[in-house]
Amino acid sequence: MAVATATWTAHTAVGQREDLQEIIYDISPEETPFLSNVGRTSAKAVLHEWQTDALAAASTANAYLEGDEFSGQAVTPTVRRQNRCQISRKDIVVSGTMDAVDKAGRAQESSYLTAKAGRELKRDMEAILTGEHVATAGSIVSARALAAVESWLVTNRTQAAANTTGSTPAYTNTPSTALTDGTQTAIDETIFKSVIASIWTQGGNPRMIMCGAFNKSQISGFGGIASLYKNAPQGQATIVAGAMAERTKFRSYLIYSLVVSAVIYPIVGYWVWGGGWLAQMGYLDFAGSSVVHSVGGLAGLIGTIALGDCPGPKVLNGRQIETGRAKLLWKLMAS
Repeated sequence: MAVATATWTAHTAVGQREDLQEIIYDISPEETPFLSNVGRTSAKAVLHEWQTDALAAASTANAYLEGDEFSGQAVTPTVRRQNRCQISRKDIVVSGTMDAVDKAGRAQESSYLTAKAGRELKRDMEAILTGEHVATAGSIVSARALAAVESWLVTNRTQAAANTTGSTPAYTNTPSTALTDGTQTAIDETIFKSVIASIWTQGGNPRMIMCGAFNKSQISGFGGIASLYKNAPQGQATIVAGAMAERTKFRSYLIYSLVVSAVIYPIVGYWVWGGGWLAQMGYLDFAGSSVVHSVGGLAGLIGTIALGDCPGPKVLNGRQIETGRAKLLWKLMAS
């Protein structure tokens, strides 16, 4: 193989335009499940306080004589809890020139970096909130720090018998002793269920599990959840029915409802929610706007096209329209 004599190639040519895409791909994970789901309130001081209370233990001996006299009973006061407010920030300084010059993937550098810093700040807060450290009051030379969630977990937790190096956090009104990790123990279904049962007994109603990638793979393999099911949202067939209202027989309605619900929807649902090709590309649909409503709308549009023109005269704004472009208009209006 040889290049012909005097062939002008891209290796030596000058003036070639760079091939740089007008998009910047963010390859960092930015999910913040704890920050996104935890309750929020407003603080009016650097030391934020709240109160907790608990009901007396249920008593099966709570029975009195008819006409018995009232007598005072001991009252347990509320418990005061507190945590420190922590300041977190991201500093950005961009020159006017950098904002003005032509750039790839973003129009204004300051706007791009501000949005990026916001996502970074959320990740910082997620790591801070889910840590093990206790609160510190701070001073003029050291910053205040809040007590992370793990430093509050005195109960509803488990520790393997072989783990003798770890310590349990302690607190009165605010955590004073931080949690320290000991020898790591592989999670199993028995440990997992015992913690869930403990939370339930204490009055909690656990609905979400937050863990790392390794523990997630372990939990996914538990036998108790070998069969996973997802409720199919309703609405696909009704969307189609609305588009073709009073234009199909009841038998036809049952047939296409069965096809949409049993064939079309499961396929599209798998693509998005079951790990299919759309999910692998990063596509998200939390409320079913595409899986349910878009699929139903598209099926309704196809149905109106298949039905064809509505019989009888067409009247729009009091004027009769016969044929031609009005057919497509009426189909779109029906869908």
